[in-house]
Amino acid sequence: MRNKIFAGIISGILACMIFLYGILSFTGHLVSANEKILSSGTYSVDGILRSATSNQASMGNAAIAKPMQIIADGDKIYLRMECKALTTSLGTAQFTGYLGAFHYFPGWKGGSSGYELPKNEAPVAASVKSYYKNVYDKYNHPQTGTDAKVKGKLYPQYMTIPVKERESEIWVQVYVPVMEEISKGSGLQYARLQLDCNVIKLRISIVISSTDIHYVCW
Repeated sequence: MRNKIFAGIISGILACMIFLYGILSFTGHLVSANEKILSSGTYSVDGILRSATSNQASMGNAAIAKPMQIIADGDKIYLRMECKALTTSLGTAQFTGYLGAFHYFPGWKGGSSGYELPKNEAPVAASVKSYYKNVYDKYNHPQTGTDAKVKGKLYPQYMTIPVKERESEIWVQVYVPVMEEISKGSGLQYARLQLDCNVIKLRISIVISSTDIHYVCW
């Protein structure tokens, strides 16, 4: 009887080890250049909005929450971004504002240098999924707003743009009213949205001892 109980315990331990090994093998799998990994689901990915002409962060980078999300739905893949308030300084004065508009250039790759501004490319507006309700400031207030581009309009909270699998850089154009106030003409700027496509996190619900496993390589 004791031998049977002991054998049962050993079998259970081995089964758990095999199960865990399978999960770890899946979550730590490095994919080849031609392998497709994004099955339908929601992933998180780090990224940064850089200046169009340098490797410095763009003025609008602080207005996008990190990490962002990749949503794979069959053959369609979208990048989901959450907008948030940003604060910038001019001397001792501080200014706070929101992202007013976000456009992207699906066919532009930066020209021969990688830093050339879009030419003969029409900007496409991001698809806004939700807005900040009842959030008004000196720029977008319906009656007293000082910025004609956003006066009476709500600020975007969540928005999406289509992306390709392994796409690491997307040329965009952002408008930030607070930057326009600080320096006229600087509110609208080109930028490069760079995504870290080496490792993303798959949001799954495999629970082992109340611990979620999230990591998967893109």
